[in-house]
Formats: sequence, C-alpha cells, structure tokens
Amino acid sequence: DKSKWASKVKIFAEVEYEQSVDSRNGKKVALNVKSVGTSTPNSASHGSVFSNYLNELNNGYFESANYVKKEFIVDYAKELAQLFGRDKSINKSAQIRKYFDFCRRIEGIYKVKKDFNYVKSELPKLIYHINSAFNKKLVTREFCDFIEKNVELAIVSESNFMKGFICHFEAVIGFSNNN
Repeated sequence: DKSKWASKVKIFAEVEYEQSVDSRNGKKVALNVKSVGTSTPNSASHGSVFSNYLNELNNGYFESANYVKKEFIVDYAKELAQLFGRDKSINKSAQIRKYFDFCRRIEGIYKVKKDFNYVKSELPKLIYHINSAFNKKLVTREFCDFIEKNVELAIVSESNFMKGFICHFEAVIGFSNNN
C-alpha cells in the first residue's frame, strides 16, 4: 500500500520564512513559509552526489603536479563512506574492508616486484569479485560501481594505482562509520 509507505518516508524541506514573535505568548513563529526544495534522505541527494563523484573521477585523481585532488581524500571520501554505510544490512564494514585488503595485497606485491603488469593483471579480478558480492546482495550497486570505475582508472598508470586509488580507497575506509 503506497499510502503506508509514504507515511514512513521522511521528507526534508528547505524553506524560506520570516521570523516574528507571537504577541499572545511571546514565542517565535514563522510567517510566509515557502518551500524551496525537498528531498528524501539517501535518495536523490545520494544519487546526485554519486553521479557528481563519477563525473569528477572521469577527470582523474590528480590536480597539477600529480597531487591527489582534495575531493578524493576528504569530500567525496566522506560522502561515499556515508553512502556505503547508510544501510547496515549491506556494505558491511568487513565486506568493504575485504576489498580494500585485496588492493593492499596487490600493492604490497607490486612494491616488491616493481612490475606494474602484475597490478594490471590482478586488480581487475576485483571486478568479478564485487559483482559476485552484488549478486548475493552483500554490496550495493554504488559500491560495485565505485570499485569498477576506480579499477578502470587505477590500471592506467602506476601513479593512478599507488597515489590515486589506494589513497582514495583508504580515505573512504577512514571515514566509514561502521569500521
């Protein structure tokens, strides 16, 4: 029944109003209240944040001189951690950490071997692992897309892998509320 579902959805409205004081009881009141926008938590706002993130990711991890963009270390990392952690029954911290640890193992072997071809052959394995987890409803589509897009970018260069993806993924883990 739609009406029952709709009653459970919290609506957040952005409003403009004039503040006044009620002369009868001295309490503050809002006059001429106008809605300037609404959203439901974890829906449109998360969709647009994730969409903006993917668009920014298409431009690469780095600013000039190969410095990782602050957005990937702080802003998007924090927003992604909140997005991935919004539903406690999926994207569990142990599940997400498992994929980060997989990347760290590849990083460790790369540091010893100094062979980027190893990274290029191993990192894409994450894609079929994450899709399997998605099919088992262990991770969300957003987390699956996060892994796929980052792997695609990380295997382009050693810098993308080491300074971009690993740092970015580590920041997402660091901002996770359910570690």
